[in-house]
Amino acid sequence: MRKKLKMIKWAGIAVLVVVGAGVIFYNVALTREAKDAIKHAGSDMNQSYKKVKTVISDITGIVMEEDVENLANRQATISEWESLGY
Repeated sequence: MRKKLKMIKWAGIAVLVVVGAGVIFYNVALTREAKDAIKHAGSDMNQSYKKVKTVISDITGIVMEEDVENLANRQATISEWESLGY
């Protein structure tokens, strides 16, 4: 048990050191153009993710395109809420 805690502690320290070094490198060593390029790359990855997610949703049919208001169980639920005074 102690060995696991030691490993977790050192792993946490290692992550903090790497993240700290990355932040210092980003703030000190990179030029404005390099920072803009990194931001642009992140934005491009986000847009690509959204496009892929949309394509996969269209292919697998996850998105429900039916008229939700006309479903029988939805109408029954609405009428029950109305009978309760909501």
